[in-house]
Amino acid sequence: MLGLVDEALSGPRGPALIASLRARFSYALIDEFQDTDEVQWSVFKRVFAGSADHHLILVGDPKQAIY
Repeated sequence: MLGLVDEALSGPRGPALIASLRARFSYALIDEFQDTDEVQWSVFKRVFAGSADHHLILVGDPKQAIY
């Protein structure tokens, strides 16, 4: 499922999907960030990072990392 979201964000309708998600959500909180994989990070980074009006909050503990 995450792969499909990642593909959709990369596709021709990606900018519209990002705009739709940003209109609905101003904040994203990722708990246990140390366990976030490449696809998950790609999705959240594209939607929330680099926007002055949106906030991406990461909470993690490197001592508990599984990767």
